[in-house]
Amino acid sequence: MAKGVVEQGLPASDTERARGHGTPAVSSTETEGHAEGSGVRIHAVPCLGAYGTGLLASWHCVPMGAYDDHLLAHLRRGEYAQLTKFDGIGAGLFAGQKSHIDDAIKTALNDAKLGTYKTIIEAVSEDHWMSEQPGPMAHYDSKTIKAKYRALADLMDGDSAKGKQELNRLIGSHLHTIWQNTFKNGIAVLKPLPAHSTALVQPALDLAHLLAECPESIMQTSCPPNRPKCSPCVGSRMQVQTPTAFKNSSTIFSLSVVPHPLTMITLNNDTVEHITVKHIRRNTDRDPWLWSVTRDVLGDGRGGPSRILSLKNMVASEFGSSRSLWFTTEQFPTTFNPPPPPPKSPTNDAHPEKEKIEPFPETWLEELDWVFGFSIPRSTIAHGESLPPVPGPERWKGPEGIPADVSKTRPPTDEEKSKEVSLLRRARDTVESKDENILKMRRVAEAWNLADSEVWKFVKAFRARSNLERQAFEKEEAKFGGSKVRGPSRWWHS
Repeated sequence: MAKGVVEQGLPASDTERARGHGTPAVSSTETEGHAEGSGVRIHAVPCLGAYGTGLLASWHCVPMGAYDDHLLAHLRRGEYAQLTKFDGIGAGLFAGQKSHIDDAIKTALNDAKLGTYKTIIEAVSEDHWMSEQPGPMAHYDSKTIKAKYRALADLMDGDSAKGKQELNRLIGSHLHTIWQNTFKNGIAVLKPLPAHSTALVQPALDLAHLLAECPESIMQTSCPPNRPKCSPCVGSRMQVQTPTAFKNSSTIFSLSVVPHPLTMITLNNDTVEHITVKHIRRNTDRDPWLWSVTRDVLGDGRGGPSRILSLKNMVASEFGSSRSLWFTTEQFPTTFNPPPPPPKSPTNDAHPEKEKIEPFPETWLEELDWVFGFSIPRSTIAHGESLPPVPGPERWKGPEGIPADVSKTRPPTDEEKSKEVSLLRRARDTVESKDENILKMRRVAEAWNLADSEVWKFVKAFRARSNLERQAFEKEEAKFGGSKVRGPSRWWHS
């Protein structure tokens, strides 16, 4: 549940007995001689009081809705008019201010019948509660599982350990399905300068195809208990597009790889060695990447510096960060792209084995599981799509020193892809080099493209901050059973 909660901006915290042990309220509930089996449930209220204002959630209660859902936005603000329970999900979720929680605890402790209660709702008098509809909250309690997921219930009855593993996969698949349903118009992998950036955006395209895959579970076509009319992935495949500009839409999820200005100059001019100060100043445009990305949003009439704030909002605002993910080239290394598999010989098999492609290492995808709130599929199925033949003069090499036209292009050949990959790797090494001559060229490229440089630095810092937030959360949760700290990721700091 923690991943789903964090993805919706609701940091999960363990409120087990270790949180509140030793506080007066917990001590009272531990020594009052409660009914057998009631202590674990009732002591959770004083534990929440010890932790302060917030949410008390079952591990089986998960947010299944869009990030901007009204209830989720309300819960994130942390301002509750009254101690709140949610109809239809029992003890799945409670919310409250610290003062309201403390008042409810005192009232419960003074109740002579406290020892007979088995749930929090029974222990706290009705006048303390305010009821709300659960909306995006899905509760996978035993009653719901038996009623809606019979195959899973049967498995849990026969093999409890395996059943719990399948429940975890089912919840994860539902989170993924709701994410796909939220972005019904698909995933946009931004390709603002398409003539020479196929290799540049390939990692983002690979990630998009993973996100578009159908999540696996014991009940592939099932929906969350709160969204019985969802659209399972098996019924309609999520679309992946490569537009040149950012689309300000709540139904499209955007992925982007932000290149360093020197990287983009290298790719656009098909060379590393012949890049000079004179060439940069005379034959390259200023801030072409940022201009192209923001063109649909801001039009053509504004300069680079005035576009920076708009793009930062796309990256880091509450609205933008819930609908897009941005990387720098160095945080998304080209080494993640394995060479394409060799073509297979024709077969007469009516049901040939599907070819699986695993473009990323497991450790890197674990980082993104944290970002999205569900386990991203680790492999995609090669579907055999082919590109239509297109005449090729657009990519013929122009006169020396004149940049190629980046407005119109066709898909590159395998040879051209290979060259782009080689150039991209060399450009990345150049950006990270400590050689004084290369550093001088890098500074010239940054000075000539101040806006593109600022965006590159901002995205790099924003992704690094996200990693630090994950580390801080895991360090806090490592104090409790079942949690671990994975430490800093090597990928974000490249």
